[in-house]
Order: sequence, then C-alpha cells, then structure tokens
Amino acid sequence: MSINNSFNRHGNSMTEITNAFEAVKISALKKAVKISESVNNVTIGPNAVIESIRKENLENLSNNFNNIINDSKSTEKSPASKSSRSAITFSIKKILVENELQRKEEVRKAVEKRQEQMAKASKEFREEMVLLRELHMAKKERERAASLAKLEADEERLAQQDEIKRRHAQQLNAQRFKERKERFEREAQQHQASERKALIESLDAMLNEKIQSFCLLLNGSKDHNAVVQALSPFDFKFKELYKQMEMISQKARSAELTTFDLTCAESIVQLADEIVNLSKIEIDRINADFDEKLARRKEEMRQAEAQVLAEAEAAKIQAINQAQINEQQEKTRQIHHEAEQTIPETPANEITTSAPNHYEDHESRRLLDNSIGFLHQYAGSYHEFLQSPETKRFRFECQKAINIPVNTISAASGSDLMDKYDKLRLLLQGNTTLNINQYPGSSNFCKNLLAKNIVNQGETLVSSKPEMAFGIAAVTVALCCDFPDLMELLLAHFRTICPYICPVYLSQLPGENIEDYYKSIGYKYIDNVVERQDKFLCRISGIMRLYAAIIITKLRRGVKCPHPHNLENAWRWLAATLNLVPKPEHVDAIATLLYDILQVCGNSMFSAYPTQFPKLLRALNDQYYPLLEKKGVIGGPISRLEAFLKNSLASNSIPPPGGQLPLNMW
Repeated sequence: MSINNSFNRHGNSMTEITNAFEAVKISALKKAVKISESVNNVTIGPNAVIESIRKENLENLSNNFNNIINDSKSTEKSPASKSSRSAITFSIKKILVENELQRKEEVRKAVEKRQEQMAKASKEFREEMVLLRELHMAKKERERAASLAKLEADEERLAQQDEIKRRHAQQLNAQRFKERKERFEREAQQHQASERKALIESLDAMLNEKIQSFCLLLNGSKDHNAVVQALSPFDFKFKELYKQMEMISQKARSAELTTFDLTCAESIVQLADEIVNLSKIEIDRINADFDEKLARRKEEMRQAEAQVLAEAEAAKIQAINQAQINEQQEKTRQIHHEAEQTIPETPANEITTSAPNHYEDHESRRLLDNSIGFLHQYAGSYHEFLQSPETKRFRFECQKAINIPVNTISAASGSDLMDKYDKLRLLLQGNTTLNINQYPGSSNFCKNLLAKNIVNQGETLVSSKPEMAFGIAAVTVALCCDFPDLMELLLAHFRTICPYICPVYLSQLPGENIEDYYKSIGYKYIDNVVERQDKFLCRISGIMRLYAAIIITKLRRGVKCPHPHNLENAWRWLAATLNLVPKPEHVDAIATLLYDILQVCGNSMFSAYPTQFPKLLRALNDQYYPLLEKKGVIGGPISRLEAFLKNSLASNSIPPPGGQLPLNMW
C-alpha cells in the first residue's frame, strides 16, 4: 500500500519504483538468510519441503525481480509501461502473500512449540505437584505421627497424673476414714465415759442416800446406845464402802473407769441396801426389847410407888418434926440466893440495856427453819416407797433416768438444752416408759432426787467450771415453771446444805460438839476429818453461783409464767447480809459469797436498780467491808472482794458474767 501511494504521489516515476523494489528485495533476502539455516524439510503441503520451496520461490522471486528490472529498463519510456507496472504490482502482492503464509507457519510452529513447552512445563508442574503432594503428605504423615505420639504421651502423662491423684485421693480418703473412725471411737469412749461417770455419780448418790437412811435409823431408834453398839460393825462397813465408792468416783472424774469398777459400784450400793435392811431389822428388834424393858420398868415403878406410899405414911410424923428445921434452912438459902443475884453498879462506859442480836436475821432464820421442816415433811411423803423392797429396782431406774440428763446438761446449743429439759419434763409428768406415778410417793421421791442432784451440780461441777451454771439454771427455771413445788424443794436444799444462802450465821449451841456444829454450817466430814477451808469455800462458791444464775436466768421463748425466783431475792440477800454483823469464823465464807453473787447478778441489778444499787455497793464498800477486814484475815476472799468493789464503783458498772446464755437461745 505504501508503494502504491508513492506511485500516485510522484507521478508513477520508474526510478522510485526501482528503488523501492530494490529495498524490498534486500529486505526479503535478509529475512531469507535468517531463516535459511532452520528450514531443511518440506515447507508446503503435508510432505512439502518448506526450505526448497522457499529457496525456489526466492530464486523465482529474484529472477522475476531481475526480469522486471531488466524489462523495466528495456521498456523504459515505452508505451507498454503501464502493463509492466501491473506485473510488478502482482509480484509484490504474491511476495506479500507468501510472506504472510510464511509468517503464519512460523507463528503456528511457535504456537506448537509453545504448546509443547507448555505441555512439558505442565507435565513437569504436575510431576512437581505430585512430588510436592507426596512430600506434603509425607510431612503431614510425620506431623500426624508426631501429634499422635504427643497425644499418646500426653494421655499417658495424664493417666499417670490421674493415677497419682487417685492414689493420693485414696490415701487421703483412707486417712480421713481413719481419723473419722478414731474420732468416732474417741467420741464413743467419751460418751461411754460420760455415761459411766453419770452412772457412778448416780450410784454415789444412792450410797449417800443409804448412809442418810442409816443415820436416820440410828437417830430414830428408841435405845440409842444399844443401837450404836449393835450397829457399830455396820457403821464401819459403811465407811469402807464410802472409801471404795470415793476411789471409784475419782477414777470416774479422771476417765479411768472400767467395767469392773461399775460392777463394784453396783455391788457397793446393793450391799449398802442390804446393810440398811439388816439395820432396820436389828433396830426393830432393839426397839421391841426397849419397849419390853420399858414395860417392865413401868411395872417396877408402880410397885415402887406403892411401897413409897406405905413408907411415906410411916415417915409422915418424922417429916412434921423436921418441918420447922427445914423451914429455917430454906429461909437461910433464900437469903444467900438473893445476895448472889445482887448486880453491882455498871460502869458508865458499858451498855446496860439488852441489845438486839446483830448476828441473826429473824426472817432468814425463819426461812431456814421452814426449809428444814419442809424437807422432813416431804421425806415422810415417800418414806414407805423408799423402804419397800418391791420398789428397789424401780428406784434405781428413777435415779438413772434423772442423774444422766442432769449430769450431761450443756449450754453448747439450744437444742441440747431442749433435749435435757424434755427428758426431765416428760419424766416428771409420767409420760415415759418409766412411769414415776406407778407407786404412792414415787413422784415426790423423783422430784426430791432431782432437786438434790441439781444442787449437787453446784457443789461439784459449777465449783470447778463456773460458766456451766447457766445451762443448768436454764433447764432448772424451765422445769420450775412447769412444776412450782420443785423450786420450793430446790430452795430448801440450797438453804440446808449452805445456810449462808438464807443468810444465817449459826453459832455453836451449848453441849453441841464441834463436828455437829461444822456440819450444821455446811462443812463435810470424811473419815472424821473436817473438810479443808479452801475446798469448803470452793464448794459453797459453786452453790451460790448456781443459785445466782437461777435468779438472773430469763424464761424460755413463749413462756408466760412469772419467774419462779426473780432478781428481788438477790436484793433481799444483799440487804439482809449488810444488816448482820459478821462473825470472825464466817468472814471468809461471807466475802466469797458476796463476790460470787455480785459477779453473777451485779450487771442485772445495775439494769434493774440503776439508782439504788450503786448506793448499796457504796454502803457495802464503805461500811460493811471494814467490818470484814477488821474481823477476818486479810488476803484471799477479802482482798478479791475489795478489788472487785473498787473496780465496780470506779466504772459504775459490773460486766455480764462469763458463760451467760444469750437471749432467746432456746
């Protein structure tokens, strides 16, 4: 197209055509030279040799081109130039077509080669991908095997840890089971020891009762001397039994009881009961002999009186003769008697008028006498029940049913207090398998035994553990609300065992031996040896603390009855004590009981009497304490009371007692 355009622009100039064709020729030759080395086979058709054809074509083209040039030269400027130009144009087109065909062939070959390369590359890629996949699968397999090995190792490690934990848990459970078993065994032993201790205490109380019965039999005999002489072996035997029981009681307190000790204690009580029965038989025999002797003596006296009457008639005359002499002698005796009764003049510094007895409160003495009489009368209500052999086993069961709950009262929880209260309440109501109303007087026997055991808790338990008083007091107050006569029995036992609770300071009566006097004011004798002063003070301290705890103990929730022995009684005791002059032999006991009742009831009295109670404390400190200090030995109870009074007055308060139960605990 560029050549045709050139012919048209330059007027079909032959020279330009020649030049252009030469350029084309040179270009074609150059290309032929380039591809000649690679063309060795058929070039056209299915079997054509492309290189020979191409060479032939090139030769033809060259020849044609030369011919055209020659022709053009020969025919230059001839009339046939137009036809030559057409031939040249045809030849160029043919060359172009062949070049196009050649180009297409080269392109086809390049495409095929490229396809082959791509196929080869694809094959190599596929082979490489297969290899890579195999390597990847091998790597995955190795990783899976490693992961599986790791999992197995982890599982084995976890299994080992689980086994270790299981063994540790098994050992821990075994240890816990062993500890729980040991704890249960200890609790069982403690419970057994507690039951044995309670049983021993019950048997000890029964033995004391037998001893008291024996003493009552001795005191109630008609011929005391004969009874003492006849029953002296029994008295000696009772002392031996008491010593044996005391040894067993010591083992019970130290938790060293054995089954043999229990058997011995039961044997001791049975033997004591047999001794009492034998003593009763012997006393009945002695009383019968005494009645017979008394009857004979009365008959002898009647005969003697008749003889005296006969002799009196004979002596009547002689009596008249002596009458005057006797009258004169009588006048002389009267004169001497009047002289002896003459009172000399009293010095001015001495009191001549009779003063009241400042050592005794009449109201308190009346309370003591009434309590003693009440206990004697109450004991008479169940005397036949106590003496009947048929009720021996029943009495023992009653004592066990009362002693065990009382001895195991604890303020650890409200449920424990309720449990002991319910057991004792149902027993006194006769609503248990042991019906205390089964025999006449058996109910009174049980109530009296319960009152004695409660007071005994003050002597034994509260004296060593003061905080235990409030649990016992809570159950006691609850029972007294249900059975009002029980409080009267309790107060009677409190006052007779410790007359200071009235308060009464007894003096030794004329003709009274020292042992009877000490017993009357609360001391105990063991083997004819009086109780040591420190033990006596500790024991009455426990009694007073229990008594004071009963005074300040609140009623149970929902109970509407009045308090059986309220705070007014603490005020009465303090006022009566301050109105009495302390005797020297009673100073330590008074100081001890003052300290106990103030420590237990002081906080409640501050709340109930905020104005008057501080005045009473000041009077006690300023007026009464100097009397105690003057008549007693400084130290011990007196010093402790002094320190307590000073602290209370300085702070104008008294802290609540230790162990006091919280409100609405049960």
